[in-house]
Amino acid sequence: TDYDTEEILSAGVTQYDVASTIATNTHVTFGLRAVDDSSANSVWATAGFWVYLDQSTPPAAPANLRALPSDGSVALTWTPSSSYDVARQQIAVYDNGTLTAAPVDLDADADTYTAPGLLNGVVYTFKLNAQDFSGLNSAIIEVTAAPMAPVSIANTPYGSIETAVAAAQAGDVIQLGVG
Repeated sequence: TDYDTEEILSAGVTQYDVASTIATNTHVTFGLRAVDDSSANSVWATAGFWVYLDQSTPPAAPANLRALPSDGSVALTWTPSSSYDVARQQIAVYDNGTLTAAPVDLDADADTYTAPGLLNGVVYTFKLNAQDFSGLNSAIIEVTAAPMAPVSIANTPYGSIETAVAAAQAGDVIQLGVG
């Protein structure tokens, strides 16, 4: 549906209420121009935005959350929410059920994030959700991962496979990380 309305406002007016009803999920473009005393018009200044009126349905959750641990960090990838009205996404990092820091806000279309400053060998849970412009949250998806040094034995890092093999005792497991 297209709406085409032109109103003449008095000088000094800074607010205008649209008199017509705007349908849900409508893209609206407003134009504004000044007219001087001699009826000369300025160029149009325009701004466009979407009107989202369905404030009862939360957005679809992001999908396919994957974790790739490395030394002191975990790289996450996912498919962003398919909902049209996502304002942002949020990632929270948990250690044994305890939030490690304030959740991180990401752009609505972000599909990667690397959680830095993590302790090697600790299993972290990463929770991701989408939030719409109304403040409604999607379901949370999650994945667990433990960062690790490139080569370690029982979470003790070694500079190379050779030094880890030389230090290994019978029954030790040499862990090889990504990188």
